[in-house]
Amino acid sequence: MRLLICMGVFAAAIAGPVMAEENVQQPSEMSTTSEAWLNQTVCKRRPPPTGSRIGGEKVCMTNRQWQFMWSEARHGVDRMQNKPISKGGSGS
Repeated sequence: MRLLICMGVFAAAIAGPVMAEENVQQPSEMSTTSEAWLNQTVCKRRPPPTGSRIGGEKVCMTNRQWQFMWSEARHGVDRMQNKPISKGGSGS
């Protein structure tokens, strides 16, 4: 049970900042992307850590890197959601 909770928290930590952006286009919406667009640098501000009074950090990456980060987060969430649950225990 602890492992399942930890995995859920980990997935939220990875996917949260990526999905927090309102203006982010999904890869499926960008099927006709040009090379110039993929190499364009985009800066985004991440939300501050919970309980922090200091603002979030500014992260600058190319659109290609943002797409890769989003797809890796999505792949990680899919992998955790589709993983079979084993019946652990002492065998009582």
